[in-house]
Amino acid sequence: MNKIIFTMRANTSHHTFDYTTATIDYVFRMYTPEQKSKFLTQQAYGEAQGWVDPVPEYDLDDTESIQNAHSNTTSCVFVDTSTNSFSSVYTGEDLQAFWDWFVMQEENFKPLADHYAANPSEGTLSVTLVTNGFPQQLDAAQIYV
Repeated sequence: MNKIIFTMRANTSHHTFDYTTATIDYVFRMYTPEQKSKFLTQQAYGEAQGWVDPVPEYDLDDTESIQNAHSNTTSCVFVDTSTNSFSSVYTGEDLQAFWDWFVMQEENFKPLADHYAANPSEGTLSVTLVTNGFPQQLDAAQIYV
């Protein structure tokens, strides 16, 4: 596995992504403060274990980096205003371990998956696993079933 990509696409009638902190607030709105803290703490643990490359902060203090992150070959977060989407891209040495623990065992994307499964009119959540350049789409609503 070379990349794990989570992409949230919002219907513009519900939200328009931009390069402000409102984007981060929108992305994490379905997380309780405890869930968001767990997400960020466990993501940092995955980085410390060497499973994933360091991920930029989710505070968008440096809007220039998020605007250009799609051209980055390492872990990044980015906004694509042409598709009204927000993506988290994970790269690293042991993405399988990160996927097994962070995504599946600890269910850190479950609040997002549950929200969009229950509220499809708001948008979609997609998951793409890229292995040796070949993308594989997963049904985000089914990864925690």
